[in-house]
Amino acid sequence: MKIKCLLLFTCYSFTNFLRGEASTLAIAKASHQKYCEQHPDVWQGHYNLANIHYKEEAFGEAQISYEQALEKCTRPQEQENIFYNLGNTYYRQFQQTQDAKQQIASLEKSIKFFESTLALNAEAEDARHNLEIAKKALEKLKKDQEQQNQEQAQDNSNNTSNDSNANNESPSQEPENKAPEKQQQQPPNRTNESAPPQAPMPQQEKSQQEMETLLNSTKGDEKVLPMNFSNDSQNLPEDPKVLHDW
Repeated sequence: MKIKCLLLFTCYSFTNFLRGEASTLAIAKASHQKYCEQHPDVWQGHYNLANIHYKEEAFGEAQISYEQALEKCTRPQEQENIFYNLGNTYYRQFQQTQDAKQQIASLEKSIKFFESTLALNAEAEDARHNLEIAKKALEKLKKDQEQQNQEQAQDNSNNTSNDSNANNESPSQEPENKAPEKQQQQPPNRTNESAPPQAPMPQQEKSQQEMETLLNSTKGDEKVLPMNFSNDSQNLPEDPKVLHDW
């Protein structure tokens, strides 16, 4: 009984903790959004808002805010961190979608931003590690897609060949010595009948197990900068803590 009560108390406390964290994020997000509307040229506001979106796993919104921060930021050291976070954000978008074209596009963007990070700082080991993971994932994805296209083309070729053979097949002649009324009806010949094409396996299902190790081995610590705002932005809330989720 004591153990059961303890477990219930633990679950209740954890649930309240999550609710409290979500409430804190919601308040911080509303404050940052208001600040960005009032100070659209301050890149740190967009950057901190992107951090909140990222923690909420709203990676599309995070991407937009990071790119707005990048557009306003002119300092290479801070640009390095924005590039790194954009690389992680696009990689997360790749994980969220099952559309092969969108997956490829997201991985290509992720690779681009990790390379930009390394162009500014060749010693950024996390970016180098994530770049290799993204490249391997893209290579595997393209290879699987090419194999799937080849299998589909082969299936279509086989179906076309079977249909052609069925159309050119001559009808069998009836035996001359049997009266029509005594003939037994023969079952239809399905030897050359074309088989329905098999639906291709979805790309995400086909490669999910093989890519799981790659997806889980990426370092995704989001880069958080110290607050360094101008005097007119002193009322902006403090930068939220960020999950180290990979």
